[in-house]
Amino acid sequence: SDPDAIPIDQISDTDFHSSQISILRERIESYIVPSLNILFRELSPYKNQEKKLKSAFKWLEDKVVQQSPGYETYKITALQNFRSTQIEVDTSVVRDAASEFEELAKRDEENGSKFFYYNVFQQALIRNWINLAKHLTKYELTPIQTANLMIKALNNSFVEKASKILAYDALYVRRMIFTGERVLINERAKTAWTDLVAVSLGSTEGLRLPPKNVLHS
Repeated sequence: SDPDAIPIDQISDTDFHSSQISILRERIESYIVPSLNILFRELSPYKNQEKKLKSAFKWLEDKVVQQSPGYETYKITALQNFRSTQIEVDTSVVRDAASEFEELAKRDEENGSKFFYYNVFQQALIRNWINLAKHLTKYELTPIQTANLMIKALNNSFVEKASKILAYDALYVRRMIFTGERVLINERAKTAWTDLVAVSLGSTEGLRLPPKNVLHS
C-alpha cells in the first residue's frame, strides 16, 4: 500500500489527495468511458447518425480516389481543419463538394430526433444513468450494464414516440421544459427532463428487456 495514501475514513467529496489519482483514473477508464460510449453511441438516433456520418466519409474517400475535382481539396483544406467553406477562400467546386458531403452527413431531425441532441436531454441521460447505477450495484449490476439496460429500455419505449411525448402543446411540458417552442434550460427544466426520461424507462414497452444473461454479457 502507498504510505502517503490518505486514510479511507478521511476521504471526502471536498478534499482530493494525489494518491487517489490512479484509482480515479482506473475507475474512469473501466466504468465511465465505456458507459458513456453506450449512452451516446447505442441510443438509436446516435447510432443511426454515426452510420450516416461513416457513409458520408466513405463517399468522400471514393470521390478523392476517383480524383473528382474539388473533393480532395475540400477534405484537406476545409474538413480536416474543421472549418466551413467560404466564398472568399474556396472555389465553387470545393463549395459544391462541401454541400454534397454536408447533405449526406446531415443529422436526421424528423420524428422527434432533434430532441436527443439537446444538452438538457443528454444531461438527463447522464443523470438517470448515475441515479440508476447507484441503486443497481446492490443487485450486482455494474455501471456499464446499467447503461446497457437504460439504452435498451429507451430504444424500446422512448425513441419512436419522442415527437409525441415531447409535443410542444402537451400540457405536461408547457412552462416545464418548453415555452412555446423555446427550450428551457433552468434547474427546474433540467429536473423535468430527467424525470421524463426516468418515467419512460419504467413504461411497459421499456420493460420489455432481454433475459438477465444478456444484460450481464
